[in-house]
Amino acid sequence: MKNPLLENFDNEYGMPPFELIKEDHYIPAFNSAIKEHAEEIKSILDNKEEPDFENTINALEKSGELLSKVSRVFYNLLSAHSNDNLNNIASEISPLLSRHNDSISLNQELFVKINKVYESQENLDDEQKRLVKVIFDNFKLRGALLDNTQREDLKTMNEKLSSLSLKFNQNTLKETNNFKLLINHSSDLDGLPDDLIELGKKQAEAEDIENGWLFKASRENLYPFLTFSKNRSLREKIYKGYVLRGKNKNSENNEHHIKEMFSLRKQKAKLLGFDCHADLALQNSMAETTTNVIDLLDQVWKPAKKRANQEISEMQTLIQKEGNNFELEPWDWWFYSEKVRKEKYDFSEEDMRPFLSLENIREAAFTTAERLFDIKFIKLDKFPKYHEEVEAFKVVDEKKNIVGIFLTDYYVRSSKQGGAWMTSYRDQSKNNGHKYPLIINVCNFPKPTKNKPSLLNFEHAITLFHEFGHALHGLLSDVTYPSLSGTSVPRDFVEFPSQMMENWIRNPEVLNEFACHFETGEKIPKELMDKYLNCQKF
Repeated sequence: MKNPLLENFDNEYGMPPFELIKEDHYIPAFNSAIKEHAEEIKSILDNKEEPDFENTINALEKSGELLSKVSRVFYNLLSAHSNDNLNNIASEISPLLSRHNDSISLNQELFVKINKVYESQENLDDEQKRLVKVIFDNFKLRGALLDNTQREDLKTMNEKLSSLSLKFNQNTLKETNNFKLLINHSSDLDGLPDDLIELGKKQAEAEDIENGWLFKASRENLYPFLTFSKNRSLREKIYKGYVLRGKNKNSENNEHHIKEMFSLRKQKAKLLGFDCHADLALQNSMAETTTNVIDLLDQVWKPAKKRANQEISEMQTLIQKEGNNFELEPWDWWFYSEKVRKEKYDFSEEDMRPFLSLENIREAAFTTAERLFDIKFIKLDKFPKYHEEVEAFKVVDEKKNIVGIFLTDYYVRSSKQGGAWMTSYRDQSKNNGHKYPLIINVCNFPKPTKNKPSLLNFEHAITLFHEFGHALHGLLSDVTYPSLSGTSVPRDFVEFPSQMMENWIRNPEVLNEFACHFETGEKIPKELMDKYLNCQKF
């Protein structure tokens, strides 16, 4: 029986054929792909010609294409639509991949060849020189200069760290899904928005709870609950349910994993010649050193702390003004921030939501990109998908040439990790023929209800534009080599396109055009936007 992961993805856009991929395909596919990659590396080592860019650097760049393809499908699903079977597969695959990667990065014979090319770059163009440097630096940071004993120690550390990181993420997702705040009395819903109450009812019904409302430790539940619930004890419960994930006395406890990861990271950094893990992590970054990072943080920390203390004082004053006798706690922060905003600026986040439907904000992002970059987003009706909520768009340039495929997986669900991110199923490159990118944004926005579309708060809208900025970074890439494609840039530069893009959602022209009431079509009032901008000072 054929394994679709090992075949060419020969549908119209080269997308993974999710409808054909079964869970029992992954381990055989990984094993085959690892074997193929090892053979490709062996052919580089067996080449007796003088090492040069083509027979060493580019050969290395072209190797592992199958393993990359299989890994992207599997690990993207593991984050976006996981289950126990995928978690078990990940636990089995993780040490295999760690050993395989170390067998390449710690291969002395291979590094000798890379080093010879690194020391002789006279005839290379700028892009080739950049690739040589990236590969050379990566090998150094992964231990290529260590002696035999040190390399064996590093292999052991890497394998342990890989397994610990995987276990940490799995435990966190389990803890998120295991926490349940069940409310049986309607009086305990006081202050909550109708949308959140409806969500609580739906979540209860999904777990066969006929009477009551169920709330979880996901951000979709957490932040609006903390912002609007008048029941302080319930705010405390859901807050602790979120922040104490992995710290409960159960099988998902992460405390030991964290301590072991810290210890291993410190040992690894020392082994590679660095004082601490932070020094190692900052290699190949624009910041370069921990001193530079601390200097920057100090510039922000002092005024930020001063401002935070002022806000704490304002909220504490309001608590006492209401006749309460308690100190402001973390689970009070959102609730009293909202009350201060309402009192000082006559503004509530709920006032914005009717004007920020997900569909309109996405259209705002698309139109902004179309005007800036002369591209067009065309919705696809038929394409392979791993979940019914995924949507796809063909991105074309002014000549109608395909730039890439953009996928969105926007709604929260229990099988998805928390947060928001951009990733790819294929990066743009021209090395083995032209390949356009397959990019996806994964988020955790509220789902539509029976009567309303998905309505965002302004932070959600900023997140959509932010992640879309990352997506554009991947979609508009124009390089030869996949290792230089898209977001493969210094870690502290990668946020520049996303932060630049998120500024557009604050632009009055964009908001005036696209922020429209989901029922009436009324444009967002200028007075409301002014109130929002003013309250950002708090």
